[in-house]
Amino acid sequence: MMRLKKCVAFIAVMAVLCVGFAAASKTLDISQEVTAADTMYQTDDPDAPDVYMTTAIDAEALVKIYDRLGFVPEGNVAVKMSTGEPPNSNYLRPELIGDLVKKVDGTIVECNTAYGGSRASTAAHRQVIEDHGLNAISKNGVADIMDEDGYLEIPRSRSAKRNVKDNRGFCRRASCEL
Repeated sequence: MMRLKKCVAFIAVMAVLCVGFAAASKTLDISQEVTAADTMYQTDDPDAPDVYMTTAIDAEALVKIYDRLGFVPEGNVAVKMSTGEPPNSNYLRPELIGDLVKKVDGTIVECNTAYGGSRASTAAHRQVIEDHGLNAISKNGVADIMDEDGYLEIPRSRSAKRNVKDNRGFCRRASCEL
């Protein structure tokens, strides 16, 4: 079993911005004025979550939504995201997420892939990160590849089909005890 001492993992990137929500106690579209029609899915249920949305998909809107949460992370802040698999273009661009990553003083974190490709080795993965401009927005100018130093296998119960793999790099940087 693993105990983490001072480790705060915070996922700051909202990859999917939704347009409508059911059973929300409060829905606030920060990109425009709220009208009566915008409140039709609200409920009086005190256990329903507050939902913040935006129809604007840009760096400013991400920061506004984050600010509305009223949460300020402490300690090491990890921004876990896919750094992209070339030649595909399916990754979050620094122009979109950079302000948010910098606001939380976050480090972009990622793991090498198990299926091959251009992110299967640390050296190739570092090149992808650089090519996609993600080092520039990461704390200290370097994204963290969590399994660059290998991994540990942590035994699970007899009924588990396989052991859990833990990234040695994460454990070292997060002051873990095994």
